[in-house]
Amino acid sequence: LLLGQRGSELKVSKIDICGIGGRGNLKWQRTKALSLKFEREEGDLSSSLCCFLGKCDLAEGKFDLVAKVKASGRRNPLKENSTGEIRFLAWGGRIHRWETLSRLLSLINFPELLRDRTGIKGEGLPFESIAVKAKLSNGRLLLQEAVLDGPSLKAIGEGEIDLIKEEVDMTVLLAPMRTVDTVLSRIPLLGKVLTGKSGTFVSFPFRVKGPLSHPKITSLAPSAVGSGLLGVMKRTLQLPVQIIKPVLPQ
Repeated sequence: LLLGQRGSELKVSKIDICGIGGRGNLKWQRTKALSLKFEREEGDLSSSLCCFLGKCDLAEGKFDLVAKVKASGRRNPLKENSTGEIRFLAWGGRIHRWETLSRLLSLINFPELLRDRTGIKGEGLPFESIAVKAKLSNGRLLLQEAVLDGPSLKAIGEGEIDLIKEEVDMTVLLAPMRTVDTVLSRIPLLGKVLTGKSGTFVSFPFRVKGPLSHPKITSLAPSAVGSGLLGVMKRTLQLPVQIIKPVLPQ
């Protein structure tokens, strides 16, 4: 801790938040300023989520995390002037409870994955990896790429999360590992709009917007999906993919 006439500075050599180590410094002058870096390798996803969110048994697996944050301001540095970046990778795990994902799955008529609208069926939804690349800008987390890669489901997202207001605005592509033929057998009405060849995988676009605790979900037209998001889905599937607009219940 350094004290001076122009202000004070606290240098943090080691900090632990929910199993994630960090270091950095904080300054108090006419404005407040902080610079922090957090890192974790092979962390336990279940215990860290339980600590951060106060909700346990959400998911299990291992994760790596690197996060850098710089902020300054008179009252709320995170909101006034903040920058940073986050790289997150989880692997070899299962999702047990994720309300927004459960609501999305219920809209595309794949009940074998669901117990109800708030939980994943059975032993959980397995995933090979969950990768997130994001930047921080004045209290908003800009999701450049968020990819869930699993044997039964692929999901891609981009958008932003307002950390101050606790609101989300994202475009999500959901691709159950089912071909056009299989989807037609489950949702016959789609036969009138699907033109993909047998063996082509389908992806459903949605917009997720509103409070983080319970955002509104609306379907999107294929034309509303950017080429970047579609490119990520094609790379993830490594197979032909066709985007279709789901018909949501009234």
